[in-house]
Amino acid sequence: MRLCLLLPLLLLAPLLYAHEAHREGRGDMQERGEQERVHKINTEYLRTIKPIFRAKCFDCHSAQTKYPWYYPLPIAKQIIDRDIREGRKHIDMTSDFPFSGHHPPMEQLEVIKKVVQNNSMPLMRYRLLNWGSGLTLSEKGRILQWINAAQAIDAAPE
Repeated sequence: MRLCLLLPLLLLAPLLYAHEAHREGRGDMQERGEQERVHKINTEYLRTIKPIFRAKCFDCHSAQTKYPWYYPLPIAKQIIDRDIREGRKHIDMTSDFPFSGHHPPMEQLEVIKKVVQNNSMPLMRYRLLNWGSGLTLSEKGRILQWINAAQAIDAAPE
C-alpha cells in the first residue's frame, strides 16, 4: 500500500526538478541578456562619454578629484568637501557604467538626461571659480545621444 503512494511521487520527482531547472535556466538567460545590454551601454560610454565626464564631472562625482589651488583654505575646503560628498552620494562615476549611487542604472541615465537638458550642473559656485566647466552644446548632444541609444538598448526585446 505504501509503495502505491510513493511510486507516483518517485515518478513525478524528475519532472518537478526538470521544471525547476528550466525556470532557473530562463533566469540565467535574462541575467545574461541584462549583462549584455549593460556591456553595450558601457562600451559606448567608455568610447565617447567618459572623456567628457572625466573633464566636466569627475571632480565632484568620482574619487579622481583634481583639487583647485584654493582647496587648503579653511572655508573653501569645507565647501568643496561637502559638495564632493554630496555629489558622490547621488552618483559616483569612479567605476564605469553602471555608476553607483541612489538609482538603478537606467534611472541614473534619466537623471543625467534631465541634468543635461536643464543645465543644472555643475553648481553655479563651481562654475564661477572654474570657467569652462559647463558642458558645451556638442558635449550635451553626445551625452543625450548616448542616453537615448542606451534607453533603446534597454527597451529592445531579448
